[in-house]
Amino acid sequence: MLTATTLVLSGVVGVSMIAPSQANAAVLLCAGTVDGDWAHISKESKNNGERATQGHGWWKLTSGPCTRATVTVQIQMQKSFLFIKYWQNVGFNSTDADGKPVPPEALRPGGGSASRNTGHYKCANDRTIHSFRTVASARFVPPAGAGATTATVGSKTTNPQSLNCG
Repeated sequence: MLTATTLVLSGVVGVSMIAPSQANAAVLLCAGTVDGDWAHISKESKNNGERATQGHGWWKLTSGPCTRATVTVQIQMQKSFLFIKYWQNVGFNSTDADGKPVPPEALRPGGGSASRNTGHYKCANDRTIHSFRTVASARFVPPAGAGATTATVGSKTTNPQSLNCG
């Protein structure tokens, strides 16, 4: 049986130890960072060319044998009730035909235009301005033979952006 311990520093750097309970087995120590870009307006094929707010998330390996992590990307919109402002999840990596989120795919470390996941929120119009932010989080996928335990890489919340997306 494996156990996982995670240390998250400043909400960005994650150090995870995936350790078998047997005294003579090796300990796997993986460290990585999570990053994401600001929410932005995009028109792309996933949205049939329609206007959407998107954000991307990725992870980078700092040390250790871990080669994959699942990266979840959420698009959040600032809402208010009376005088209380709060953030609500409005978009995810991807959704099924019923609009329910599906699990993110495991990614190799990277960033840029590859090795990243994308959160989407389809805009109903381009006249209403809302504040959006991207929240990216990642979990290590243990290397082969290390068992089924996963451990957190970390998370990143970007600064809010005012976008014409109702």
